[in-house]
Amino acid sequence: MATGDELVRRILDDETSSRARSRATSYLLRELGRGYPVERLAPLLMSDDPEVVQSGAWLVSEMGGKGVVLRGLITRLLDHAADRVRFHALDSLLCWATPADGVAIATAISKVIDTSSAVRWKALRFLAALGRSELEAGAASLQGRLKELTLWLAGHEMDAFDRSEILTRLDASEPLVRSFAVAAAARMSWQDPSLLAHAKQSTDDDIREFARTELEG
Repeated sequence: MATGDELVRRILDDETSSRARSRATSYLLRELGRGYPVERLAPLLMSDDPEVVQSGAWLVSEMGGKGVVLRGLITRLLDHAADRVRFHALDSLLCWATPADGVAIATAISKVIDTSSAVRWKALRFLAALGRSELEAGAASLQGRLKELTLWLAGHEMDAFDRSEILTRLDASEPLVRSFAVAAAARMSWQDPSLLAHAKQSTDDDIREFARTELEG
């Protein structure tokens, strides 16, 4: 059985086929579960090969809070050219972000207007799950409409919110307003799932799909 270091080298090897790399990545996840150090994934995250970086980003995201040891590399991947890398970087950041990660959080929030629908979906999940202090920290590094809407979302306490305002915003003409409104609806869904039910009827594909997955999750 290959060791963790051997699997990392196999994934990095230009001669490794996509199928073999995928298999090595699966084996490496098992080794990580057995105690292989997460920080040794760093070479994968620094590769020039998008497929290799994707493997590394996925592995780090699967390790949850342990991925914080690669904080610097993961935050840089939020702007990676490959959609799936950005997706996994968002997933990882959500597991360990604190108010001290304000700049990274701001970058993650900005992905609600990403070119990839999958990344936009993950950014909405990020917004829906982030704590108030983290949202405020991210807002400090944002400008304009994104800053305004992030602070609006942070101001919605779980036990006191304006249902009618969220409903109005879900039907707003501005896509960005709808995005933050559906994140607010998801944050309040434990108390009022009808907000997501309303969003599920939206003509906006992003809003409708996010609401559907939240309700079914």
